[in-house]
Amino acid sequence: MSVSNIVQTVTLIAGEAVPLYRFVQFQTDGKIDLADDTFTAGTAQVDVITADGTPASAGTFELTINGHTELFAFDPTGAEMQTQLRAMLLGAGYGAAAVSCVSSVDVDLGDAGAKITLTFAESMGLVDIAIDQVLISAGNDHVLSQTTPGVARVLSGPIQGVSASASAADLDAISISLPLGINKVEAGAAVSVGDQVTSDATGRAITFTSGAGGWIAGFALDAASGAGEIIRVYTQVMQDGAT
Repeated sequence: MSVSNIVQTVTLIAGEAVPLYRFVQFQTDGKIDLADDTFTAGTAQVDVITADGTPASAGTFELTINGHTELFAFDPTGAEMQTQLRAMLLGAGYGAAAVSCVSSVDVDLGDAGAKITLTFAESMGLVDIAIDQVLISAGNDHVLSQTTPGVARVLSGPIQGVSASASAADLDAISISLPLGINKVEAGAAVSVGDQVTSDATGRAITFTSGAGGWIAGFALDAASGAGEIIRVYTQVMQDGAT
């Protein structure tokens, strides 16, 4: 099958040297630069679950995180809670390491005063978390408190097209193919057919990692064995929903 563009193409002004077949984005001055799907730093959210002074001896409790609920026995360790929460969040579209759960010492929540610290990746931003004691033994509740609110990482800017010609420098005219459609794009690494792709730091297509909170540029219609190969991408730009 031949490689061809079927999207609308416009001629604009470049703000830097832009090679052919790279993802691009508009800058604040209206010029076209290479897409750079990177982030400014955010802040990981930290919440703490503390066992009652008179520890629970039976029952269950629930944690609800961004609308997703997980049921726990009254006495999980940090490692056990981490395993359950990571599986739940992975199923909800977040990264495999979205949360880290650490016991203050080698204890579980069935021990009086035991603490488990939950640290959510900064890509999740401000996390909505709530605890429900459900059927935990009466009078021995676990208490949820927050020590650090989450702040989401901020994207450098969305992917807004693909260079259909090259520019050598600032103020050069450059043709841009706009989504939605099929575009030739230079790969920045190995890519498989059907992969969701995003931009690397120089506008090349790389496989998108779910849960990172970045921009999905579209879907690879061809495979690349490594950087520098030209593949077809069905460009359908959207932001990762798991932010």
